Amino acid sequence: MANPLVHAERLGDLVYEELNDSIQITGCSVLAEGGLTIPAMIDGKPVTVIGEHAFENTRFDEISLPDTLVDIQDAAFRGSAVKRISI
Repeated sequence: MANPLVHAERLGDLVYEELNDSIQITGCSVLAEGGLTIPAMIDGKPVTVIGEHAFENTRFDEISLPDTLVDIQDAAFRGSAVKRISI
């Protein structure tokens, strides 16, 4: 469960939260289609986590993940149209 004191931010189709020294991707627009690239850095902090259910039921078919990731949480891509993931 997300911390209610954490304010979610947007970067294009991505929704994210700032952790102490890094960024967690928490969601994505359900209207996102085609390819999606997760940046290595947002607001000067590394993107280290793809949160639980972050891309659930999304329509984009390809995603590029940064090498800064250390955790992809449960069901991050459940029900999504993703066919190709590159790191």
